[in-house]
Amino acid sequence: MTRRTLIVDFDGTACVGDAPALDYAAALDPLAEGLDLLRRVQSWLEDPHATAGADEDLRHADDVYQAAWAIAQAADIHPQRISEVYLASRARLSAGELHAERAPGLEDLSAAVRDAGGRIVLVTNAPREGLDQILDRLEMTHLFDHVVGDAGKPAGLGHIIAEVAGVDGGDSVASIGDIWRNDLEPVRALGGRTGLIDRFALRRGPADWSAPSLDGLVPAVAAWARGL
Repeated sequence: MTRRTLIVDFDGTACVGDAPALDYAAALDPLAEGLDLLRRVQSWLEDPHATAGADEDLRHADDVYQAAWAIAQAADIHPQRISEVYLASRARLSAGELHAERAPGLEDLSAAVRDAGGRIVLVTNAPREGLDQILDRLEMTHLFDHVVGDAGKPAGLGHIIAEVAGVDGGDSVASIGDIWRNDLEPVRALGGRTGLIDRFALRRGPADWSAPSLDGLVPAVAAWARGL
């Protein structure tokens, strides 16, 4: 059997907690003059279904980052300025100024894959710079065999899979994440297995496994890792 590779997303998957994304939204808020960006993002977080139904800008948001970005786009904030705000917020996360936690179940997930002879790879669109400090602080560095930042998902995921797994797809590769289009759709198209963390029950697309949080995916991923 080809060695199995599990791809794991970072924000909202391996790393949980809303403080970093809300910090990003709060930093964008004064730039989106008159659009009440932070309050609308907080409303989306409290009830995504009701808010998305009443707020056209937030109709397609999958998480707090996307909700803040959508309103920033509606406010015509220059993309370069949005990027600067995002990078500054990530720097605060890297410096330990924002609260975040290792997702419950991540250690069990890593052990299940490795005990079956597989490897576990963190692949995130977050900046590679500063990522090691975050992983160290959250005590999760040892849980991954390889780390890829600035991944450029969804377009970049196929290339990364070929590079780190040595295959173009198929059942030897699985990916779990909370953004269906970024984390799951490319892997599904390559014949891999997919696990969706659907915290808000948005049901954006099909997945082999689904749960509100990472720990709910551990039994299914463990079975896949053993070739069952």
